Amino acid sequence: MHVKETVGEFDISAKTKVVVSLVDTGTKDKIDIRKFFLNFDKNWLPTTKGISFHLEQLPIIINILNKALDNNTKDNNIKES
Repeated sequence: MHVKETVGEFDISAKTKVVVSLVDTGTKDKIDIRKFFLNFDKNWLPTTKGISFHLEQLPIIINILNKALDNNTKDNNIKES
């Protein structure tokens, strides 16, 4: 599996981040969402904590995440009332 393109990333802390990449597996492209850490040599290295899935499954994942966001928003509105 080799990274074709890093789509985006965000920091969790000064020494941890999440990276979203498009990877080539040799058969089908996949999306890889993985936690990275900063080692003692100041290099970002991937951890085993992550998920990868086929590109055609991306709309399903987005739908699930949007539902989670909607539910969280509704919960927060109820708590604030």
